[in-house]
Amino acid sequence: MHSAPSAVLSLVVRACAAAASASDAGAGAAAPEPPQGDRKTASEVSAAVAPPAAAAAAPRRDVSTTTTSAAAATATAATASLALKAEQLVASARGAEAALQALAASGEECSGALQDLRVGQAAAHADIAGLQEQLGAVQQELGGVRTELGGVREELGGVREELGGVREELAAARKAAAEEARSSRLQRARLALMQEPLWGSAKDKWWCFEMGRVLGRAMRGDTKFLVDVRRSSPNGWAAQLMSMTGLEFCVEGRGEGDCCYWMVLVAE
Repeated sequence: MHSAPSAVLSLVVRACAAAASASDAGAGAAAPEPPQGDRKTASEVSAAVAPPAAAAAAPRRDVSTTTTSAAAATATAATASLALKAEQLVASARGAEAALQALAASGEECSGALQDLRVGQAAAHADIAGLQEQLGAVQQELGGVRTELGGVREELGGVREELGGVREELAAARKAAAEEARSSRLQRARLALMQEPLWGSAKDKWWCFEMGRVLGRAMRGDTKFLVDVRRSSPNGWAAQLMSMTGLEFCVEGRGEGDCCYWMVLVAE
């Protein structure tokens, strides 16, 4: 790359030298020598040339010298200008060469980066393809799992229906067992009451009659009874019913009459 600026400088220097030689040749041509064949003496020349002609020859010789000097100065200035321009051209050429080298280095870096990018892009495409294959396999497995889950949900629905039926049956069985147990307790209490002796005061007989009536209605499914306690404590009657049957009785409030109260058999 350094040969181009050197060649330019060499050409400029040669041109300047040629211009200087041309100016020197012009200066020599301004004073031509007389021909050798016609040599005359000084007296003959003086006699042959008139005084006005001799007087006019001197200024012409001065003008030729001045013209030659001006041409030489112009050539020198042109040479200096050309040399300066040559140096500028050389500097510009060197700057262009440095810029070209920098561009070449940048181009190499860009080429390497582009190659790396292409390699990375190819690897990324390969990774994406592999991931897509894995995703497809996962989606297929997920479809199978969803199908199995649908079957499990159907089975679970059937199990829930069966469980609902079992719960209903269990509730009915519990209710029947509770009713049977309550009926059995009421029946045992009534049998025990019927085995009581019939002797005693009228109040005791009335108590046995009312208790038997309440127990009989309870066995038929009633849960609320109007009881005449004959000036006894209604809560005491409720406690006696609970003691006899093992079931919960409570007093709800007064009924019609001075000694009548509502007794309630509390459901379990």
